[in-house]
This record gives sequence, structure tokens and C-alpha cells, in this order.
Amino acid sequence: MPKKRILIVEDEKQVATTLRRALEHPMGGGYEVETCLTAEEAFLALGKDHYNLLIADLRLPGMDGLELIRRVREKSPDTRVILITAFGTPEVEEEARQLEARYFTKPFRLHDLVQAAKELLGDVPVAGVDMGSTSEEQFQAIREYLEQLRADTGATMALLSDLYGNVLVQSGYAWDVDINALNALLGNGMAAHLELAHLLGERSAFELHFHEGENFDVYAALVSNETLISLLFTKKGKSNPVGLVWFCLKRVIEALRDLVPQTFAVQQPPSVLDLKGSGNIESILEQAFGSGGTAESEEAEPMTPEQEPEAEPSPESKPRLLSYEEAKELGLIPEGL
Repeated sequence: MPKKRILIVEDEKQVATTLRRALEHPMGGGYEVETCLTAEEAFLALGKDHYNLLIADLRLPGMDGLELIRRVREKSPDTRVILITAFGTPEVEEEARQLEARYFTKPFRLHDLVQAAKELLGDVPVAGVDMGSTSEEQFQAIREYLEQLRADTGATMALLSDLYGNVLVQSGYAWDVDINALNALLGNGMAAHLELAHLLGERSAFELHFHEGENFDVYAALVSNETLISLLFTKKGKSNPVGLVWFCLKRVIEALRDLVPQTFAVQQPPSVLDLKGSGNIESILEQAFGSGGTAESEEAEPMTPEQEPEAEPSPESKPRLLSYEEAKELGLIPEGL
């Protein structure tokens, strides 16, 4: 498989050389890396060849790094971006966020930047997957489907996950979202959808889960009984067309169903709701939040008539024998006896 390509734009030659060597090293990803001294030179290079990742300094002679990123976003929207600077301000950081660029202020740890590059390029450690039976071709094919899905829909991030919150394959990155928590919540929702399909006797069904918020839109759909695919969009003043996302998701899911079942052996830690046999919503919520029940909740839980213990009779309600005088006074014994 061809190596992923990175373009570094840095006017300090020593910094550029250090970054290039770290990213070219097998431990740093083994990427194909080129360097430029100016933004103008980099823009010309981007016009001739495709790069998967751009790492740009903010202050450059001529065009600055932010202006370069703006132009790259228009020319090559699928190119990932990292902005580095020794002159960071909240305004610069916010603008980088708006352009979906990772942001590092100098001095930074080289390991952190290399890890960010791997995350943006989808080369992150995969949890919950038995890689022993997974070929590089299969894994790369799944990643390419996610990359294409992101390009077609304009999503910030595309994930293939299991129903227990484990990321199997990742394309893109959202640094201000807890990905593990997001996946766990989506997995719980999909588990409920599976139970609904089983209840209705359906062998397969397509259900699109959609969250429209102030800052993000999230779409999710099942690929198999063990895996789901999700898309996260950073809001940019307008909502994403649901019909387009639905069409693209369904097309990719049909392709992935031939790859995913034979590729992944998904772990099953006890984090997803076990909806089978759940008696009431309280027990489901207890399981979701891991409370395990408390003394107060156990006392407050309603009981069926069969479970309710018989009330202990009060001393006044217990039957007793009447004395002769009491029985006679009550008229229970005829006169003369």
C-alpha cells in the first residue's frame, strides 16, 4: 500500500527537520514527508500532488499559516491540518478550531504531535479488535470507505465501532468530544434497536439515529449485530442534508457488510445495556449508570402482590377468647346460664 504523505511548512529548518525525521521513522508512522519554507511554496506543492496531512507554522514569510489553511480547505477539503505556533492567542486557537485544524503551541512534546498526526490519519491503536485474522488489505479497505464517506458528506469524523464503545476504525478527529463516551451512548441506543427488531421478528432493518445540536450533528446506523458506523459534523451555521447522509451511509454500510463480519472479532465487556429480561426502566437505568442498586432504591422499588410479605397483625387485631362476663355482657350468653 502507498505511504500516506505529509507536507510540513516551517521556516525554521531545524524544527522542520526534526518533525520530518520523527514522522518518517517507523515508530512515528513511517510516512512520506516533504518540507517547505513558505506558504506560497506549499500551496504550489498542494496543487501538484495530494497530501494527507498538512503541518503548518502560523508565522511564515509572506502568507501566514492560517491563510494557507483556508486555501487548502477550499482546494483539498479532505487534507487534515495541524497548526503550530509560538505566538498562540485565544483568537488564533478559535480560528484554527473553526477550520478544523489541530492546534499546538511551541514548545510542545514531539510525541504529542506525532500522536495527533496518527489520529488525524486514522492510524490510531484499535481497541476491541482481534487483529490476528485481519489483513492489511481488509483494514485499509474499511478505512478507505470511511475516508470516502467523510469526503462525500463533509463530516468531521467517521467511526466504525462495536456496540460497547470500542473504536475499530477511525477517520478524522474531534478533539473536543469524548469519543469513548459518544460510542458507548450510541451503542446503547443501537442495542435497543436490535431488541426492537427481534421483538418484531425482523432479521434485518435499517435505522438511522440522528442528533441535531447547537454545536454538532451526529448520525449513526448499524453495520451488523456487533458494529455500527457513526458520523460527527461540526456545525458551521447550517444543518447537514439528512437525505444525502442517509444515502451515503446506506451505500457504505452495504459495502462494509461484506468486510466487517469476517474481519473483526469484537470483545464484549459488560458496558452495553442488557435489555433482555429487564423488568422495568429503573433496573435498566441502574445498569446504565452502574449504580448496582442502593439500600434506598431497593426499599423504594415496588413489589408484586406475590412478593409482598404478609403484614404482621397488631395486638388489637389478634383473635382472643372472651371471658364469661364479657360474653354475657355482649348478649352472647342467654340469661339463666
